[in-house]
Amino acid sequence: MKLTLISGFAPVQDDEVTILTAGLRVGQFATVSASNLPGSLGALAVYSANAVVIRFTDDLCPDDPDKTAPGNCGCGVPETPDSDGDGVFDCNDGCPNDGNKIAPGNCGCGVAETPDSDGDFVVDCLDGCPNDGNKTVPGACGCGVAETDGDSDGTPDCNDGCPDDPGKTVPGFCGCGVAETDDDNNGIPNCVDDNFNNNNNGNDNSNDNSNTNLNTNTNDNQNNNENPAPGPAPACGADACGGGTAAMAPLLAVGLISVMRRRLRHRPW
Repeated sequence: MKLTLISGFAPVQDDEVTILTAGLRVGQFATVSASNLPGSLGALAVYSANAVVIRFTDDLCPDDPDKTAPGNCGCGVPETPDSDGDGVFDCNDGCPNDGNKIAPGNCGCGVAETPDSDGDFVVDCLDGCPNDGNKTVPGACGCGVAETDGDSDGTPDCNDGCPDDPGKTVPGFCGCGVAETDDDNNGIPNCVDDNFNNNNNGNDNSNDNSNTNLNTNTNDNQNNNENPAPGPAPACGADACGGGTAAMAPLLAVGLISVMRRRLRHRPW
């Protein structure tokens, strides 16, 4: 409210003027501006439903024991300096330590307001990926890489070693698309264990056949060398060989062959 004094009117401390009004609500005006008041007098307005009472006083902050005038910051607010030198006192400055701003804006005090470079409706100062229109934070894959999870296993493709296998994120022993099942719980998955067993079975059979052939051939050769086929019996008279020796010769030959065969069976090959 602006108050203009009538010429010749000189109010003194605590003088009041009542102005009748119609349709005003209590507290509609916050301040009264009056010129040409004598001394240090000021004017306060007290509002009611149908009137405004103007009080002339030298204490324009009657409820503030520390101030008699609103000053720059208003009654009830201590006067403050202009810390950042931007021409706005700290009490009215939303960024009292930022000489380039008096309100935080989108980016906050101390941070210059920036454009929205990628057009995603997030200004660059708040955009974790200011040049990626599809992302505002790097996420797991980083700016410029989509967070696609093709197999819906909870691991984005950029970090998934098996992006098309929902059961695996690394190839493992068996490769993508093949489960790492270990039916016999021996610590070796079936995909490797089956091949290992098949190879071993093939090697065992080969070794058995080789050993059998080798043993048979060796036995035959040794038997032939150590027990050559008998030739014609030498002429032997009763005095030279003795009748008993000649009669026992066939039995001795059979016994020797049996002993040699038993020894060959126990030889390691």
